[in-house]
Amino acid sequence: MNHRSKVMMVMSATLGAGYAIGPLLAFFIGVFCKELHIDNLVLDQNSLPGWLMAGFFFVYILAQHFLFEDPRLLFVEGEGAASEEVLPKAGSPKEEKINLPAMTFLLFLQVISALMLGLFEVFTSIHCSRTWGWTEEFTGLYIAAVMGGNLIVSVLASLKVSGHFSDRSIIFYASGLGIAGAALSFDFASGRPATVALFTLGSFVHLSSLSVLRASANALCSKIVPNRLQNTMATAVMVTLTLGRALGPVLAAVVNVTGYASIVMSLMAASLGGTTMTYAHLKAHETAV
Repeated sequence: MNHRSKVMMVMSATLGAGYAIGPLLAFFIGVFCKELHIDNLVLDQNSLPGWLMAGFFFVYILAQHFLFEDPRLLFVEGEGAASEEVLPKAGSPKEEKINLPAMTFLLFLQVISALMLGLFEVFTSIHCSRTWGWTEEFTGLYIAAVMGGNLIVSVLASLKVSGHFSDRSIIFYASGLGIAGAALSFDFASGRPATVALFTLGSFVHLSSLSVLRASANALCSKIVPNRLQNTMATAVMVTLTLGRALGPVLAAVVNVTGYASIVMSLMAASLGGTTMTYAHLKAHETAV
């Protein structure tokens, strides 16, 4: 359990790499793949991303089979049979005690972390083309640059704070920094260069904070529940992440830059307030290993 925070920091950085590579691929597809015919198949900047996604998911399905195994199953040497791992028996008061406030708040953090990432990418792609007049290719390159910078900073920050501060403290300070970043994303009616610079800086700050916050929240999700509820908590995390990924693009399609900045600031403020109220509960469960 002592290594989970650092592992989650690495996983969060890996997810950040995906958010940078995706827009970069969109840039290269838009520039170099105008139209490609393979028999009756036409590949262009509209159809090729779908084929790439299908290929990536096919590799992902195969990799799951060969690279992952259920940790609840232990293979007995010499017999070739599988037997269930011995887990703590449920029923004791210590085992049955569930930290409901912390669980609820951490699942809320999963929703808003996925929501803000989807909100940024979809809103920025719309805002850059409609307000700033940028092409789709340049917008993709811009988003890739912001997410790439966020990846580098979040990795360095994660390595610096992991093991030196508690997960709940990291969430608290990352939320505060995210509020400051969101404040820079408002439209201050300045010139175009200043507006772009402030929006970029604000997005960079709040996304870097979000990456560190998400890693600490993921680490705590695996610590605050009894061992027998690990699978249940993991399922709940995936459901809430999916909910956030669905809500983010929907909101991005209907808000302007003021609404975007207000949503990000409100969610970061809710994270800060929730951390303050549940601070005493955000700790490892007595039976977690």
